Amino acid sequence: MRYTKIEINGLNAMVDITKFIMEKFPRAYCSANEKLNVLIVEDFSYMTFTTFSLAIIIANSDSKKTNSVQLEIIGSGSGNGLINFDWWKTR
Repeated sequence: MRYTKIEINGLNAMVDITKFIMEKFPRAYCSANEKLNVLIVEDFSYMTFTTFSLAIIIANSDSKKTNSVQLEIIGSGSGNGLINFDWWKTR
């Protein structure tokens, strides 16, 4: 499992990031309001029998003076195909 935290500045950063993710992963689950967006992405590859998931949390900053959002991304995956990577999910 991997964890990343990023701060992004921009006028409509939360809306733009959410739209971008929903375009790239059309089957993503999204729960949104004006302060917090939560997106869950999961994908499975039949070719290599691998799966990955992303939990993306987009939060507006508390200050209205700065147009920044904080992005937290948690990723995980597993598989047993050609690549055969397993991030200790099955152990």
